[in-house]
Amino acid sequence: MKALLWYRNDLRMQDHPAVHEAATTGYELLPIYLYEDSYETELPYQLGEPSSYQKKFLIESIEELNNSWKQLGAELLILPGSAEQIIPMLCSKYGISIVMASKEYAPNEIKTEMKLADALEKTSVSFKLFHSSLLINPEELPFSVEKLPDIFTIFRKEVEAKTKFLPPLSSISSVHILKHQETSITLESPGETKKYSIYFTGGELKGHERIQQYLWESNLVSSYKETRNGMLGMDYSTKFSPWLALGCISPRQILAELKRYEKERISNESTYWVVFELLWRDYFKFVMMKYGRTLFLKNGIKKAKSTTSLNLQKFELWKEGKTGNDFIDANMLELKNTGFMSNRGRQNVASYLVHDLQVDWRLGAAYFEQMLIDYDVCSNWGNWAYVAGVGNDPRENRKFNPERQSQMYDPNGEFVKTWLSK
Repeated sequence: MKALLWYRNDLRMQDHPAVHEAATTGYELLPIYLYEDSYETELPYQLGEPSSYQKKFLIESIEELNNSWKQLGAELLILPGSAEQIIPMLCSKYGISIVMASKEYAPNEIKTEMKLADALEKTSVSFKLFHSSLLINPEELPFSVEKLPDIFTIFRKEVEAKTKFLPPLSSISSVHILKHQETSITLESPGETKKYSIYFTGGELKGHERIQQYLWESNLVSSYKETRNGMLGMDYSTKFSPWLALGCISPRQILAELKRYEKERISNESTYWVVFELLWRDYFKFVMMKYGRTLFLKNGIKKAKSTTSLNLQKFELWKEGKTGNDFIDANMLELKNTGFMSNRGRQNVASYLVHDLQVDWRLGAAYFEQMLIDYDVCSNWGNWAYVAGVGNDPRENRKFNPERQSQMYDPNGEFVKTWLSK
């Protein structure tokens, strides 16, 4: 049996359901990655291509994945083009009988899956999708996705009480390799972006190094709940999100390591809070499964009335860090210069764009999609809808006061000084 593994946002070898199945069933496997330059947004206009930080992290992650395959005697085949064009051609050429890939949950990604499924339906090739980015798979939930609670707290309590968290899959040491004569394209990195204290290198190895550093080497996880609202540097929060976003590491790998840490070192409110955040990540994926394109509409899943507009002039000032509000501008300049922003910063700049500037929240969500190294379609759009009051927030009019927030989380003005001086 010959199989093709189509990599998407699952750029790792270990705890990968498709790789594991191929290794344990003896498939001859052809791993591929399709690199497309097209950039789609759920808005009726383009904001621009992904940031250099995002591109660099992606290319680093692909290159490391390729190195991992080379250690097994294979090469990750990197090709330009769409799945429905490239994959059937490779299947026909090499006698492949099954295509395996990780499931995605947003409308554009689902549309891509459906196009490929339609193309393969005309052949004898089967198509199998795996859940590889979730802590809890849909079938493990104590309710159907259609009956997902619209309030996170209800979801969390139900899940924590009734769900058994599965461990990561056992390690893979060998896979049967399908030989081919294709030539990969060369991916050109946008160049050096290491200018500031927030810096990430893509890839499975670097993701696991971060887990080791944050848990075992520094014990920073033991005080996560107290420091998570920090704003400067690498150590106030886990910073797992970039590697999670591209699937360089899995949430189950984090949870397994965290449980080991709790057993061997300490179990406290901070270690629990990391699990809490992983559940939020899962929750937004389930929200996307439940609501689909409704999540991208201006009035959101709540069908809430909105007085905001597509005011591009105000949006540009916000985007460029020129609103005149130092706290907001500092956060936006950090994003512009690093491709990253703290969770505290994200909540504040989102609130400011929507509630103070009265700009359509979808502009902000699309800009984050363009800029963030840790962009995840479900978490990004789910969080933006939440802050805008059209998503899963049970409260009304959740508006942040940036002056008060600055006093609470940047009392000495160190964060603002750092970025306004650039």
